[in-house]
Amino acid sequence: MAYHACFNKTYCTKVKFHKSLPGYIFTVLFIICLFKANAQLSLQDSLTDAQTKNNVAVLFNGSVKGNAGLYNGSEYLYGGHNVTGSPYFKSSDILSGSVYYDGNLYNGVSMRFDLVTNELVILDYTKNFPIKLVTSKLDYFIIDSSRFINAGNNYGFSLPETAGFYQVLYHYKTAVFAKKEKQLVLSSKLDENDSYYKEFDWYYIYADNKLYKVDNEKSVLNVFKERRSELKKFIAANKIKFKKNFEDALIKTSAYYDQIQK
Repeated sequence: MAYHACFNKTYCTKVKFHKSLPGYIFTVLFIICLFKANAQLSLQDSLTDAQTKNNVAVLFNGSVKGNAGLYNGSEYLYGGHNVTGSPYFKSSDILSGSVYYDGNLYNGVSMRFDLVTNELVILDYTKNFPIKLVTSKLDYFIIDSSRFINAGNNYGFSLPETAGFYQVLYHYKTAVFAKKEKQLVLSSKLDENDSYYKEFDWYYIYADNKLYKVDNEKSVLNVFKERRSELKKFIAANKIKFKKNFEDALIKTSAYYDQIQK
């Protein structure tokens, strides 16, 4: 009589055991066959696991590429649930831009600029989790064509605050900056959900090696007082309305001042 110690056709060969063989020899041969099959399975599992790890590494390297230094920040937690409006610059949507961070320039970065916390928020390499960048490492960034500089850096002049970001609205002979901020205004009644974000904007002109804070047409003309007459004619001829759109009027007036300035 013969016995077939074969539990897997792929990994075990057919072995004949004669009735005359002692039982312990049958047991030893069966264990050897089992060990051989498990060893082959383990080898395939190891190769599969190695391939999976390699695929993950390729995915990571392909996503990060030369941007590894950019993903150096801390977790950003979304806030303002059930609040009217957005805490972000321009839009709550993710915008694209460039970041000069820790001595390197990164282009095509997905980002939001939180005007409540004054933090730049990007997505990690998987595009699933938000990261807030370290302000001290962030020299400047451009978000949706709008440029912001870090007030803590030395640009040859001092901005009013030593921390935070200022938008560069115009820069030629003179420069125009805006400090933008949003605050969460909580509902006055506990049983009502009417909390909202309110934006505050402050504007500055840098001219003649001095920084001036401006908030209306008169204060702008006082900065450019030696050309006040020409500027007033320009403003009237072009129907520039400071009360309607102060930011646009400020940029156009400053640009014209640089144009006529000797």
